[in-house]
Amino acid sequence: MQLIYSDQELVSNFIDNNSLLDGKIEKIEIFPANSSVSINIYFAMRPSSDFKKIILQFGGCKQYGFSYSDDYFFYNVELVKFFQTKEGLFYVSFDPYDELENVSDKDQDFVLSSNVSAYKIFTGGCNPVHNVSK
Repeated sequence: MQLIYSDQELVSNFIDNNSLLDGKIEKIEIFPANSSVSINIYFAMRPSSDFKKIILQFGGCKQYGFSYSDDYFFYNVELVKFFQTKEGLFYVSFDPYDELENVSDKDQDFVLSSNVSAYKIFTGGCNPVHNVSK
C-alpha cells in the first residue's frame, strides 16, 4: 500500500476524475482501535481515475452506519458527499439524502471520523504463490 492523501488534502483532491462517484465498494472492515473503531473501505475507483483500487481508512470514528438489502447491488456509488465539518471531522456518505455539505439524519451508508487517509492498493504479482512439488 502507498499513501495517496490524508484528511483535508484527500477531500480536496478526490474530485473530478478521482471522485468516489461511479466507484464500487468491495469490502468494509470495522475493528476496535483504542476507545473507538477504525473502518477500512476497499474501493474500486471509476475507470477515469488515476487509481484503480484504494483503501479509505477512517480513524477515530465518532459514528457510522451501513445497511444492506438484497434488493440492491452491493455496492455501486451513484451519489456521494465527502467533506470536513466545521468541527474538523471528516464525513462521507455513499448514499446521501442530498448533496449539500451538511450531516443529515437522512443520509445512509456514512462515516464520521477524526481522520481519513487513502492508500493505493497494488494489484497483480504482489503475492506470489510458491508451489513445492517432490
